Order: sequence, then C-alpha cells, then structure tokens
Amino acid sequence: MRRNTIGGYQGPVVILTSDDVVVAQAACRYRAEEDVAGTDHWSGRLHRIEPSHTIAAGTYRLRLDSGLQGEITIETVSPDSRVVYFEGVGDRPL
Repeated sequence: MRRNTIGGYQGPVVILTSDDVVVAQAACRYRAEEDVAGTDHWSGRLHRIEPSHTIAAGTYRLRLDSGLQGEITIETVSPDSRVVYFEGVGDRPL
C-alpha cells in the first residue's frame, strides 16, 4: 500500500506501560507515514535506554517532552542490542 511521509520525531522519550508505569527513558527517532485510507503508520528506534535491559517485546506508550503520547509495539528485543525497533499505527505523539 502506498504511503506518504507526514512527519517524524527525534528526541527524548519516557517509555510507559499501558497502566502508566514508567519503564525507562530513551532517545527516540521515528518516521510517520499516512496510507491512502488516512491511517498513520509510524516506525522507529529507541536507543540509550536507561535503565538498560528493561524493555521486552510487547506494547508500550511513548511520552514525549511535550506530554503527548502514542502506543507502540515492540516485536523482538535482542539481549545484546543497544537499539530497540518499534512500530505504531493510529494516533502518534506528533
């Protein structure tokens, strides 16, 4: 499906569970695209995660400095990796 780039973000985030429990802080970079149906798709990476090794596969929310939040899904986390990749669909923080 064809998508148009509509935005992105690079900066610090707080990583939360769905119950608003803070898991970690990290640097984040993502790119957002919109499909022909008007749905936002965004993907990116987290790095400099503190505390390290606190992120596992699952669903989280990212909170940006502005206070805006968006739900993400992390499919896999390699034990030795310092970078974690994620995907999001729907409302994004920016």
